Amino acid sequence: MDEEELRALVRLVRANPEAAAELRRALLDDALLQLPEVVALQGQGLAGLTDRVDALTQRLDALVGQVGALTERVDALAQRMDALTQRVDALVGQVGALIDTVGGVVSEQADTAELLGRFVALATAVFERIEARLDRIEERLG
Repeated sequence: MDEEELRALVRLVRANPEAAAELRRALLDDALLQLPEVVALQGQGLAGLTDRVDALTQRLDALVGQVGALTERVDALAQRMDALTQRVDALVGQVGALIDTVGGVVSEQADTAELLGRFVALATAVFERIEARLDRIEERLG
């Protein structure tokens, strides 16, 4: 069973306790039919049947306990995975905020560079006009 199937199973069990009980019964029924005692019962008469049924009942009780413990372990694993997912999501959010901040700084620098370029162009135009006037004044004086 891969991780995604395990997550789906945990969600199903959490959402529907009846489904969890049905899953336990199905697992136990399948396990019960494969027990050597059940196979042996099919070929025997009534002698010793009570002992065999008691043994099967004890094994069944043990299996129920194991399935319950396994369900708890799967639930704990799912909770840890959910917590890890939340931590990863928070980290992704922080990285996204950092990217936005850096993008804003770069944008501000681009705006500043554009403003500086306009200022230099204006200053150059003003100096060219002043220089032209000074040249004309020099020619008149000259």
